[in-house]
Amino acid sequence: MPSEKKTSIIAILKLLEEKSSQSHPLSYDKIVDLLKQDYDFDFERRAVARNVKFLISFGYDIIITARGAYLNQEEYSDGEIKFMVDSVLSNKYIPKLFSSELINKLLNQTTSELKEHTKYVNAINEWNKTPNNEVFLNIELLDEAIAKNKQVEFDYNAFNMHYELVPKHPDKKSIVSPYRLIVKNQRYYLMSKNMERGSLSYYKIDKITNMKILNKKADDINTLPSFFHGVDDEVLSDALPYMFSDVPCKVVVELKDKSMVDVMFDWFGKKVNFIEKSNGHIVATCKSSPLAMKYWALQYIDEAKVISPASLVLDIKNELKRAIENYS
Repeated sequence: MPSEKKTSIIAILKLLEEKSSQSHPLSYDKIVDLLKQDYDFDFERRAVARNVKFLISFGYDIIITARGAYLNQEEYSDGEIKFMVDSVLSNKYIPKLFSSELINKLLNQTTSELKEHTKYVNAINEWNKTPNNEVFLNIELLDEAIAKNKQVEFDYNAFNMHYELVPKHPDKKSIVSPYRLIVKNQRYYLMSKNMERGSLSYYKIDKITNMKILNKKADDINTLPSFFHGVDDEVLSDALPYMFSDVPCKVVVELKDKSMVDVMFDWFGKKVNFIEKSNGHIVATCKSSPLAMKYWALQYIDEAKVISPASLVLDIKNELKRAIENYS
């Protein structure tokens, strides 16, 4: 095969790799224009068609449609990649450096057209991102520790007034048995057993530094109260809208009107039961962490009122009294 023909076939393949997709196939006329524009090749439409068929005969998965041809190489559609890019951009627990790297990797799997539409990602410095560059290392170490059933130790930190991460307990490491990594409310949490307290604890991954896997077997999650049968993903998803470690229980809430039904579903999942009262109010029953429900009820204090359990009602009343005293 002449050298010029080899070069032109490679150029066509490169165009299909970089600028075509299922949602954006390239017509043969468009390929002719791009060959001239990018490589200064003068080609006829029929020659492009022949070369495309030649590539197909050599095993390249090129799909020909009425709108044009594309190389079937995408694992994700443009819409899926756009969603993942936006998720990376908006997540506070991913450092700026790694956010940029992740976004570029995602965009390299799609068309140049989508890249043009996502120029705003260059404003990543304007987003609030954690300064902790150990986040991905933490994830890898925790994944390994969970797989090997090992305990880990680390410094657990908090921000000071200068936006610096400093250890909460400088003289003591946190030692835990790790179980799960959970994304909740735009935060990444480690679900674990604190070995000193012997209780369930949630730690923000972006607040962890200096992690080390220990040569100690992790305690089984069945040793924790309410986890005798392992992790209930439905409870994690719906009964814990905030990551508190108390035991979920049945909670009854009275809602002022039907507009709060949608809010309840958003926060507590689809297993909320509703009964409409004659006055138009709605009685909602769900399973929730009492602490989580307390803060939820305070957030929606004008639209919702907890009816039971009585201990939670009393806790909310006392919280409101303390709030009034604080503002008096």
